[in-house]
Amino acid sequence: DFYVARDFWASSIEPSQGLTKISVPKIHFDKEIMKIRPTVIIIDIEGGEYDLLFQSDFGTCRAMLIELHPMVLGPVKIAEALARVSALGFETVDRDGDTYLLERRAQ
Repeated sequence: DFYVARDFWASSIEPSQGLTKISVPKIHFDKEIMKIRPTVIIIDIEGGEYDLLFQSDFGTCRAMLIELHPMVLGPVKIAEALARVSALGFETVDRDGDTYLLERRAQ
C-alpha cells in the first residue's frame, strides 16, 4: 500500500491522516536493477529507504543519492542504514542535511 498526499513529495508508505491509500503492484527490486543496470540511483521514499537498503545489494550502482528521514526512522535506524551502505561498499562523499551522496569503493 502507498499513501498519496496532495503534494506528491509528502506521499509515503506510512499511513497518515489526510493521505489517500492506494494499492501498488510489487516488482522485485533486484531483478529491475539487473534489467536496467543503472550506475546511479536516487532514493527518497520518506522512510522506506531503510527497508530497501536491507533488501538489495544495488548490483550495478556505483553511486547513490539518498535522503534519510530522521523524523520517520530515528537515530538508531539512520546509523544502521549508513552502516548497511558502508557494508555494501559505499562511502559518503558529500552530505547536505539528511541527503547523502555515496560512491562505491573500487573493488
